[in-house]
Amino acid sequence: MSDIEPDEEVEVPQDPFLAALMDPCGLNEDAANALIAQGIVGPGNFLAMTEGEIDNLVKHILKSNLPGPNAIRIPFNSVPKLKAFWYWAVVHDHCDMPTEAEDFDYEVMLEMFELIKE
Repeated sequence: MSDIEPDEEVEVPQDPFLAALMDPCGLNEDAANALIAQGIVGPGNFLAMTEGEIDNLVKHILKSNLPGPNAIRIPFNSVPKLKAFWYWAVVHDHCDMPTEAEDFDYEVMLEMFELIKE
């Protein structure tokens, strides 16, 4: 089992995808909305991406961001969590299973980390 602990509790928004990006992925609402603004509006949008493109997306958001106290920040440990979300979506699609955002939670994220390690 992974030694990753859940991030502090956050107020969960009504949109299931936004909620999944915030908890368990660890993004704040501004960072989650920045991903959505780039066209990642649901788990299915991850299907056309590669793992490297997730890195590039995060870099793009951070580079196009204005510096200052209101700058969008994506915590370093959120990047592997986003990749776990991506991997989960790809596996579910490959197995013809639904990719509903509300099904991706902290326990599922830990399972994906274990699968990725294999």
